[in-house]
Parts: sequence; structure tokens; C-alpha cells
Amino acid sequence: HSLLHERSADMTNATLVFGDASLADGASSGRRRLACALAITAVFALDTLTPLGVGIPFLYLPILWAALQWATHREVMVIAAACSLLTIIDPVFFPSGVLWIGIVNRTIILMTLWFLAYFGSKYRTLVDTVQTRDRGLADFVENAAVGMNWVGPDGTILWANQEELNMLGHNREDYVGHPIAEFFADREVIEDMLAKLNANVTLKGYEARLRHKNGS
Repeated sequence: HSLLHERSADMTNATLVFGDASLADGASSGRRRLACALAITAVFALDTLTPLGVGIPFLYLPILWAALQWATHREVMVIAAACSLLTIIDPVFFPSGVLWIGIVNRTIILMTLWFLAYFGSKYRTLVDTVQTRDRGLADFVENAAVGMNWVGPDGTILWANQEELNMLGHNREDYVGHPIAEFFADREVIEDMLAKLNANVTLKGYEARLRHKNGS
């Protein structure tokens, strides 16, 4: 009963924390959208007050670039469409300056906007996919049912998964960062292993005895 109660409390706490995090993420996303909308409005207002030949609409590009860091693919396309529409609207309703210079500028801006939106979104999707895969792999290795470690060329333990720590009775601070030779029962075995590994020899089925924290 005590264990079930603790489990229930843990799940409740986790739910509350997750809920708070979700609300925080939603509020942060809302602030970003508002800031993006205000920035686009400011550029449009500035564009209407300057001659047509001045490249004020190029300021839409850093806004879109910033949006690529947090917005979804759909939001990026909406932002690119809004910036494109305002880029076209300004010379129609607020004509000024040399017309052909404005047309050239705005054509370049429109092409750059959609190039950035399309390829930026593709790159963002690729990065997100790789990060998701890496997180999944890291979680799989960390929670594997087989003890694993990563040892540097000098024999220092750089990383160990939880199963290895459980097998030897150590916490992470007692194990990671220490020479792996400290935990082998037979000194000559680990010296031979490290020598072969440093010589790029593949070790398979190499038996070794490690010492538990309690001395066994």
C-alpha cells in the first residue's frame, strides 16, 4: 500500500510539473507570436514612411529567420506569406520613389523570403528528426538492461549507464571520472584490455571480473 501511495504521489507530482511546463511553453510561444506580429507591423509602418527604393522590406528576413528557430512549419509559411503580402501591398497603396527600383528590390525580397522559408523549414525538420533520434538512442542506451560504459584512451570512465552503476553498487559520482582500473579485480586484465583497445583491436567475449562497492 505504501509503495502504491508513493507511486501515486510521484505520478501526481509529475502530472503537475508537466502541466506547469506545458502552460509555460504555451505562454512563451504566445509571446513569441506577439513579438513577431509587432515586428512585422513595425517594418510595414517603416516601409510606408520611406521612399520606394529603400530596402526596408529586407528587415522581414531576420524576422523570418528568428521564426525558424521556434515556429512550426505552418507558422513559418504563414509568416512568409504575411511578409510577402505586405511587401507587395506597400508600393500599391503607398507609391513613392523610382518605380523600377522598388520592383527590383521587392522581387529580390520575395524570392529570398520564400527561399529562406522553404529551405529553412526543411533544415529545421531535418535537425528536429536527428535530435529526436539521438534522444531516443540516448534513452535506450541509458536504460538498457546490460551494463555499458565509455572509457577514454587514458582509461578514465567518461560515461556509464544506470545498469552498470547498479551492478557495481556505485553512484555516478563514485564511478564516472575515475580510472576504470580501480574497479577491476585483476589489474593485468584491464591493462591488457586498454592496450588492445588503444591498438584498435576489437574485443569480443573478453571476460573480466569487476569489484562491487561492498568489496565482493
